[in-house]
Order: sequence, then structure tokens, then C-alpha cells
Amino acid sequence: MDAGERFRALHETGTFVMVNVADVGTAAAVVEAGALAIATTSSGFASTIGRRDAAGDVTLEEHARHAELLAAAVPGVPVNVDAENGYGHEPEEMAEAVQRFAAAGAAGMGIEDWSGDAERGLYDRALAVARIEAAVEAVKALDKPFVITGRTEVVLYGLDGGLDEALARLQGFAEVGSHCLFAPGLRDLDSIRRVVGEAGGP
Repeated sequence: MDAGERFRALHETGTFVMVNVADVGTAAAVVEAGALAIATTSSGFASTIGRRDAAGDVTLEEHARHAELLAAAVPGVPVNVDAENGYGHEPEEMAEAVQRFAAAGAAGMGIEDWSGDAERGLYDRALAVARIEAAVEAVKALDKPFVITGRTEVVLYGLDGGLDEALARLQGFAEVGSHCLFAPGLRDLDSIRRVVGEAGGP
């Protein structure tokens, strides 16, 4: 079973520990300690090279090379990429990121609905869903499993609509085939239970 298949299986079998890491040494240490998967952290990686997070300061190629180093350090262990906004605003730009991170040996990637541009802010819901749909379609052209996580920043940033809007977005991502769903910023068990029960996917 390759890393992509293992990552899909982990999502299908229940809860597991996935640790965000910013460097190869940490990746090896957390896997030795029992982590079943690791993930890049856009802010952590940016900090290691003296850049800002979510400001377009780290390129797709730089992040892909970082993911490649992590995957090589922990062979067989799934590596998920925190791909910010997918390194592009438009749906058709998602395929390039999917192809590059898959080629780097990653087992999946998360795509946010926050543009990374303070003036533009959050993508409207229809565009956010279309971007995830394009990423899911790009996965179908790969020769191996690859997990797309649709991620909404509504709760994390305290944006209009709150949990209801976050759920509507997650449900939209699920409807177009997102393999996993993520709403960072949930702080209480009732909200977590609601998201798990209503989002429409893992």
C-alpha cells in the first residue's frame, strides 16, 4: 500500500494523529513517536526560510520541494500539504498544484477558501466550491490516490455567517467530491459534533 492509499484508508477507518511539521528532523521524530501521518504547515515552512505566511511569499515550487524532502524522510508515511489557496485564484489553476504536489510524493493537499489577499479576502461560496471541484477532477488524472481536503476559514477568521456558512461551504465541497473537510478554529465540542455530523464527509 503506497502513502496515498494509506492516507485514504486512515480517513475511512476513523480518527488518527497527523502532526504539522516544519522540517525534516521534526517529521522523523513525530513519526518515531507514533504519528500515522504528517502535514506541512504553510506558516511553519515560511518561517524557516524567513518569509510571511499567506502573503504569496512562498512559491508553489518552493513548497513542493519542501514536501518532497519530508516525504523522502518518512517513506510510506502519508504527507499532507497545507497548500493555502492552491497557489491560484481560479479553478483551472488548481490542477497545477495537484500535479506538482503529487509528483513530490505527497499523499494529499488542503485548499483554503481564503484568497491570501487581504483586499480580496474570502472567495465567494460558488467560486470556493468550483475550485475544490477542479482539484478533485485533477486527481482523477493521476496514477495514484491523492486526498483533497476542502478547507474553509470562515470560523477561524470570525467571518460573516459563522458556523452556518462554514457548514454550507463544507457541504458544497463534499457534494463536488472533496475527500476530506476541514474547518479550523472550532473551539467547543458542540460545534465540532455539528460539523462532524453535518459536513457530509470525513
